[in-house]
Amino acid sequence: MNKIEALNGRTFAVKAWGESTEVIVLVSKYQEGGAPAIQLRKNFDFSPFATLTVNIPDVKLGEDEILIKGWSENEPVADAAMKTGWFERTNKIVPTGFAVAEVWRVLG
Repeated sequence: MNKIEALNGRTFAVKAWGESTEVIVLVSKYQEGGAPAIQLRKNFDFSPFATLTVNIPDVKLGEDEILIKGWSENEPVADAAMKTGWFERTNKIVPTGFAVAEVWRVLG
């Protein structure tokens, strides 16, 4: 099991939109390109909450790297994920339309 897969099933709190929500991490892969996909579900009822990652199939990522959607409504989600200590910024960015995606490294 790699560091990204080891995140599967972990939980953390996201404080956004006037409330705090405990979320559970679900790790999979995007069908197109095979990059890691991280979805977050509400821990109390397993309903969809947010998708932490974004898929840009042409981007080649390192072994423990993920591509983060940290703009718009996902900004507080990405901030909460970074505060867990499970990730570090690589200072690499990837343009995607009118925004940029950040490349993060999973620490475990």
